[in-house]
Parts: sequence; structure tokens; C-alpha cells
Amino acid sequence: MDLRKKFGRITFVVVVISAVCFFLSCKKNVAGPKGDPGADGAKGNVVQSHTKSFVHPTSAWTKIEFEWESVLYVPEITKDVLMRGEVKVYMQVGNDWYDLPYAEGLFYTKCRFVQGLVYLTYYNTHSTIPERPAAKNFRVVVLT
Repeated sequence: MDLRKKFGRITFVVVVISAVCFFLSCKKNVAGPKGDPGADGAKGNVVQSHTKSFVHPTSAWTKIEFEWESVLYVPEITKDVLMRGEVKVYMQVGNDWYDLPYAEGLFYTKCRFVQGLVYLTYYNTHSTIPERPAAKNFRVVVLT
């Protein structure tokens, strides 16, 4: 039994020393020489065609079952924008702007689009209706 303990200890020490040597022998990646700079990419075809920032009042929200909804009229959201472009909606929280969907704990603000309209929805993920949303700053950006 004493021989087994001794053999186990020796094996442990050999494994630890081997692992330390292995990790110390690893080389870090050293950056090679820089190559010639490539050509600039082609100019993109996205055009920011519309930006609108506004304060969205508390009174603009309507209660629908377990959530609050609000509709924004944005005539710049055309069928062509919906098919080939993009619409981004941002909400100001403190001094920072966040794109939707945005979550604060269990409360979410999300958006969806149809031609000429942005639907904002505010809800609780646990199926209880939250308080009516406070006035917030929003920004709608239309990219064509």
C-alpha cells in the first residue's frame, strides 16, 4: 500500500511538471510585417433619407389587453423602403440612444412597420400590464 501511495505521488508530480512545462513553452502570436494597404471599398448605396426625433408623450399610448401601443405616422416609410431599405427606431434612455427592441428588466419596448406607420409596443414579459409609459424621446431613421 505504501508503494501505491508513493507511485501516485510521483505520477502527480510528473503530470504537474509536464503541464507547467507545456504551458510555459507556448509562444504568443507575434504580428508579422504589415502588408500593402488594399484598395478602398466601393461607395455603398444606402441613403439616409429621413430622420425624425421627437418627444413621445404619455398620452399617445393606448392600452390593448396586456400591453400599450402607439402609432407613429411616418410617410417616408414607403413600399420600396419596406422591400429594399431599412427603418431604425431609437429610444433615448438617460443620455444614450438605444435601438429597438429595448428591454429594462421585464419591460420591453419594440416596434414594427407597415407602409407609412411605425407601431410601438410596450409590455411586460410576465403578462401583467405595466404602467403607462412615461414621455420619452424617440428617433426614426429611414434608410433607402
